[in-house]
Amino acid sequence: MQPKNLLFVIRHSSYGLFPGREILDAILAASAYGQNIQVLFMDEGIWQIKSDQQANLIAQKSVEKNLAAFEIYEIEELFVCERSALERGISADDISVDAQWLNTASIQALLSKQDQILSF
Repeated sequence: MQPKNLLFVIRHSSYGLFPGREILDAILAASAYGQNIQVLFMDEGIWQIKSDQQANLIAQKSVEKNLAAFEIYEIEELFVCERSALERGISADDISVDAQWLNTASIQALLSKQDQILSF
């Protein structure tokens, strides 16, 4: 069976009401089934890849360990919505993952190449 191209679009922060950590776990699980996984961080999802998170201040665990597991699972195609990051004052030096920054046109091209898009 041919692997599918799956794009996970993360639009929500890891902390608060939305289960951000569970989304990262779902990405790892999908990868274990041999699918071609890509991840796009945009909108409030940008905060998931912000360096130096201090989740302990709100009695939470940081998602940085979950993100570090991406490399082990060979999830290497990570993307950042340039507009979302700039609107939040986040630069390439502020993120904890090696990701490609995409403008709106590049995001549209990425979306068009997918077999399935999962947006959270």
